[in-house]
Amino acid sequence: NAEAGLRALEWFGGFGVDAGAGARGLLYADGVLNGVEQTDDPWRAAPYADAGLRLRVANRFADGLFHVVTPRIGLEVIGEGRHATLPDYGFTDGRCDFEEDRRHLVTSIDTSVTRGRELFHADVLARWALRDIDLNAVDSDGVVQTSSSALAQIEAVAVGTGPGSYTGDTTLAVNDYE
Repeated sequence: NAEAGLRALEWFGGFGVDAGAGARGLLYADGVLNGVEQTDDPWRAAPYADAGLRLRVANRFADGLFHVVTPRIGLEVIGEGRHATLPDYGFTDGRCDFEEDRRHLVTSIDTSVTRGRELFHADVLARWALRDIDLNAVDSDGVVQTSSSALAQIEAVAVGTGPGSYTGDTTLAVNDYE
């Protein structure tokens, strides 16, 4: 997997405007599929762009604790892939997932708590399908499933420091399929 892009964020008081663009790619080098060494190194790449609006709400408490909450709404577009059709190596851990031709409304919330240093940080992001085709996903058995709602994906990350700290992230498919 490879990704290259540019991203910008500008704050106007408590309001922020962000945008990014680039390309994501996937390359299989020196692959062996069903015991047969592959003669070429197939790769595929797709352009992407996203933009959004943010609102930053901050509060400083008397004891020096600082809390920031930042909701965001945006648009995410992933273009059609170019180059070779990738072979199915059948990895179940997501390393051969290649997203292309997607359109999503994106909503997220970011929160952090600091006191001299960051004590806790969490992000939750939801992707909402904008077209019927964006409701489709391939399950771990390689079967295309269609979501029964516009909510296509939720990602969550939480990081804490200090005694009993927690670091974790997950991507959840939250839809029940028809």
